[in-house]
Amino acid sequence: MPDAVPVPTGDVVRLVVTVEVDDATWRRRREGRRRPDASFGLRLEVGLAGGSRVLLRDDRGWTIGLRSVGGAAAPLDVWEHLREEDVLATALPTALPEVDLEHPGPEDLAAYEELADLAAAAGVVVGAEHLRAVPHVVEPGPRLVSALRPPPAG
Repeated sequence: MPDAVPVPTGDVVRLVVTVEVDDATWRRRREGRRRPDASFGLRLEVGLAGGSRVLLRDDRGWTIGLRSVGGAAAPLDVWEHLREEDVLATALPTALPEVDLEHPGPEDLAAYEELADLAAAAGVVVGAEHLRAVPHVVEPGPRLVSALRPPPAG
């Protein structure tokens, strides 16, 4: 197999974080089991000008849970309380915990240097400054979109 041809910096037009429901949570949701918790995973990719993407990492995620107060008898269903915008708002800080997204500064460059190294390992030549400057887009994966829909009545 020939070596990958490096993708030039200018072809990187965005950082994309896709949020997806993890396998165990998805299975429980499809089975209609009420649970007070749900887990999510992230894919962090660079988006290229032609529309394709290159995976940088998929090793981060989080779990959200509800607690019953006063010894509630029935388990709470986290899906009754989750909104897509709340889940998506958690994604970028989880994908880039080293970066102060509200007040970016020069100290945040190290996180983007790590991403540039990951991109280079995947055949995409891009600088940390460029990665920091491109739009950071967060989108729901198909299982998350489906899981957030109310279950069918019946």
